[in-house]
Amino acid sequence: MQSTSFEPKRLPLIGQQINRMNSITTDSRVSNGFIEKFENGEVWLYKRPGTASYLAPGSTGQGLGCYNWNGVIYSIRGTTLYSGTTSLGTVDGTSAYSFVSVLGGTPRLFFHNNAAAYYYSSTDGLVQLQTNNLITEACNITSGSTTVVVPANTITTEEIGATVTGTGIPAATTVASIVDTTHITISNAATATTTGVSLTFAWPSGYPISTAVPGCAYLDGTVYVLDSGGYIHGSDINQVNIWNPLNIILCQLDSDTGVALHRQLTYIIAFKQWTTEVFYDAGQSPGSPLGSVRGAKLNVGCASASSIQDIDGTLIWVTGSRSGAPTVMTMSNLQSQVISTPPVERLLQDANMSSVYSWNIKVAGHVFYGLTLKGSNVTLVYDFTIKEWYIWTDNNGNYFPYVSSTSLGNTQGILQHETQPLLASMDLTNYTDAGSVNFPVDLYTPNFDGGVKFNKMLKRMDVIGDQYASSNPVNITYSEDDYQTWSTTRTVDLSQKRPFLTDCGTFRRRAYHINHNTALPLRLKALEMYIATGSK
Repeated sequence: MQSTSFEPKRLPLIGQQINRMNSITTDSRVSNGFIEKFENGEVWLYKRPGTASYLAPGSTGQGLGCYNWNGVIYSIRGTTLYSGTTSLGTVDGTSAYSFVSVLGGTPRLFFHNNAAAYYYSSTDGLVQLQTNNLITEACNITSGSTTVVVPANTITTEEIGATVTGTGIPAATTVASIVDTTHITISNAATATTTGVSLTFAWPSGYPISTAVPGCAYLDGTVYVLDSGGYIHGSDINQVNIWNPLNIILCQLDSDTGVALHRQLTYIIAFKQWTTEVFYDAGQSPGSPLGSVRGAKLNVGCASASSIQDIDGTLIWVTGSRSGAPTVMTMSNLQSQVISTPPVERLLQDANMSSVYSWNIKVAGHVFYGLTLKGSNVTLVYDFTIKEWYIWTDNNGNYFPYVSSTSLGNTQGILQHETQPLLASMDLTNYTDAGSVNFPVDLYTPNFDGGVKFNKMLKRMDVIGDQYASSNPVNITYSEDDYQTWSTTRTVDLSQKRPFLTDCGTFRRRAYHINHNTALPLRLKALEMYIATGSK
């Protein structure tokens, strides 16, 4: 016998991000949304902020990094460095870049990838650091003169102070200044007049680019980088063009290889394959000023340098360990904590870590960390504010196509697009992505059976959420076979005072899929179901 008493039951829309295996196509999840929890126990689903064009530097090429330096967004797309939308010159385009600001008499922006290193300043322009410590050029010299004619664009401010040797050059001669692109001055006048004389320019040390891994850190005037062998190299004080070969220290608490270098508070953090080591400025001299904080070592390393983000002094990254079980971990005040859930870790375990992007952004009162596993075609987003995981996508349901991030100081965050010439802002009042492209919000509820396996007749179902002034449709389907197949779509309009569906059938257990794909806002709380429970 079927009961005729229909009692309202509230089905909360939000369950924890769940995937029972290594796929995201089953179980409850939120796609292109985020949630807020209130003290009265209510949980609301919001549509994620959309993106809007902030700047459009370049035209083609891979996005390789962006950085706010002195209030201007510097970015690299393809093989070009941009200040805002102005091209500053050509750089290597083989991999993503790390940036750090350097002080001193002439402030500089230092940046490098796995193949080249550069600095930029308003005085010197774009300068590539040399990887060796000498070059030989065919030059013109005049007896009694300190001016030397050199081939165009071969000697830069990086070589000021370099030792000069060759026929007609007195002993202990150095580069004194750069006159222009083809003329320099030397500290001693030449003793001969010669055209095409071979002169050698040698300076203290070249940049250790051949083995440098991602990441860099500025601490107490020194820029530090890490090589794959586990050595931390340091520059001279506020001199990124001079890398003394004595300023080097080995991460040797374990024998694994170097992966990335970052800074937290006043510490240098060296991420390796299976371990993480911490260093501080011990003021040592000669040699590296760094000393090891041995008690702060972690027995996990980093599975992908591209996963590391610094969010107001908290580092977040995907770990690597000898157990082969990656997690997402944070480090704050040298204290580490795992923030990934078992479902997220199941996705990480089979992911290809050679193709990873990450970013962070503060928007709509939340702090988000985005982790894209490109090989798995998924972007996982962690909400630091409420400690939940979501999935964000593009308009076609593929991964969220942004590769790096920076900010405009205290105003807003900026994301760099993977392939489009786009630096984008995010805002809760943007209901589309850049280019007025709609993106779908998809909510999959947990399976619901009301606590019993009896048949349940659903007479009416109200959608509890915000009301809107104009038509705002939401599509609803359900699955009664554990997310395998879905019913015919029905639509409710959130502009109605009481959006609802009637004659919703009989079921033992159901999961609902709510879809919203219009350029309009969305905020939902629950489904109110008028159910009569049978006896079978």
